[in-house]
Amino acid sequence: MIWFIVLAELYFLLKKFGREAAFFTAMNKIQASADYEIDPLTLDDIRHLASIPDLSEMHDRLIAVQARRVGAVLVTADSEIQASAHVKWVW
Repeated sequence: MIWFIVLAELYFLLKKFGREAAFFTAMNKIQASADYEIDPLTLDDIRHLASIPDLSEMHDRLIAVQARRVGAVLVTADSEIQASAHVKWVW
């Protein structure tokens, strides 16, 4: 499962390093594959942002809220996410 916010972050990261074309290549592969599901951000996700107060980054909260909604475990090396009592993660 891939969240929209993760795709947006990937775009800006690749653009920053002059690899914007790599983003569109990745998007084409994602869209062509049945192995990926794009999970949209919902209004309920926005309503639940305050339920994860120990994450300071808006993007991290959005990812955490969506992960919690679908029961996903995040794969992350982010120490703030790892320290959160509200997120299940592995690394």
